[in-house]
Amino acid sequence: MKVKRILSAGRSVMIASIVFFSALLFTACEKDPYPNRQHITMLIVEHEYDKREDAYCELTEQENHKTIEIEFDAKYRHFMVLALFEDGSIKHLTDENRIDCDVMHYISPEGEINYKPSNWIFEVGTYEICFSMKSNSTLAFPFRAKLTVKILPKEIL
Repeated sequence: MKVKRILSAGRSVMIASIVFFSALLFTACEKDPYPNRQHITMLIVEHEYDKREDAYCELTEQENHKTIEIEFDAKYRHFMVLALFEDGSIKHLTDENRIDCDVMHYISPEGEINYKPSNWIFEVGTYEICFSMKSNSTLAFPFRAKLTVKILPKEIL
């Protein structure tokens, strides 16, 4: 009786070990679903054809929040992102690789907050913009970044 219990317990331990090591081996051999992902730098620009030197600023995974100041010039601005890759190439990402831009809110000089502003930046005040990489991007590791844009009144000379 005791021998049967010991054998039964031994089989259970052996089966559990096989299952454990099989699971360990399976996960170790699991293929990376995004083998071509790279770390990128977000170049904040106004046009798809802009170059690195045209960027208002650069955002990275480490430096993911910046503030820029622009003097009011009655110009409508719509910010977008170009991806700067580790090899120096610059691309406008689309489809599942795109970087979304969302103007989160606008604060007027009087302190009034608009939580549903237009995506166009044109008034004196402060705008908070969120840039987010799609999580299923095949080209770049996803991350979120924030840009604070302060449109300052024009200095009177």
